[in-house]
Amino acid sequence: MPLRATVVADADELGALFALVRPYIVLPPGATQRGLERAATDERVRGWVYEQDGVIVGWGRVTPADFRTQADAYQGMLIVHPDHLGQGIGRALADLMQEHLHAHGAKRLDVLTEGPGGLAFAVARGGVPGEAARVASVRLDELPAAPDVPAEVTVRRLSELEPQDVHPVYAETVLQIPGFEEGYDVSYDAFLANAWDPARGNQLELGAAAVVAGKVVGVSLVHRADDRLWTNLTATSASYRGRGLAKILKWSSLSWAAEAGCRVGFTQNSPRNAPMLAVNEWLGYREAATGTAVTWSVESDL
Repeated sequence: MPLRATVVADADELGALFALVRPYIVLPPGATQRGLERAATDERVRGWVYEQDGVIVGWGRVTPADFRTQADAYQGMLIVHPDHLGQGIGRALADLMQEHLHAHGAKRLDVLTEGPGGLAFAVARGGVPGEAARVASVRLDELPAAPDVPAEVTVRRLSELEPQDVHPVYAETVLQIPGFEEGYDVSYDAFLANAWDPARGNQLELGAAAVVAGKVVGVSLVHRADDRLWTNLTATSASYRGRGLAKILKWSSLSWAAEAGCRVGFTQNSPRNAPMLAVNEWLGYREAATGTAVTWSVESDL
């Protein structure tokens, strides 16, 4: 049988498959391993692989969407090796995902699809298209000259600050990002787990904060894998916008990453986020991929 459940020993092969299919997505170090280990202890978390001649060519996974406030919300991921598309592998994996979600009373599933083929597959199975996503990359040896920093602003590394001082600007700004306006958990505990915990790959020494009169008013959060950097969030408190702080923060973080040996930076934005897209264009980001968030409700079939 080519279908089976994932095991912890699959970590390296799954990581290689993900890097092949989605080379522009930077996973935190150890993320695949941690996910497989969690599946061994949390029955809500499950993954399956499709093998041909002993080689994994497809991978599907569902896990509770811990970043959401809605109960029984899940997030999913499904990838197939490009040389094995059109063979029913995605359909077989999706059937297992659907069966598991129904068994555990899931009320919502979120998946980020890639390209028109991935979107068409998801819609054909009852998914409702939502926010578009644009992944972009920049070479860190080609950054523009440093922007001017206002005299009242101090740029600090996140590793120099306490999480309780950074959380307020995070909680304020995340819910203002297109695509995250509702249902996103910005509590202090969620912030620590998703945006601060170094064990989950957050690189505090490469993240940046803007401080004015002792108050954190802007932040840039990142994680790193080898020579690649992923920017998770760059945002400024509403009362301090229009002063170029997002540009300063992102440039600072990317520059520190370059000094630390990173070669390329990636980020993902909504096409509706015009101010951040303008910052990215100034920094030299270029589109690497596009996708669409797709949601299934409890009434829909995956």
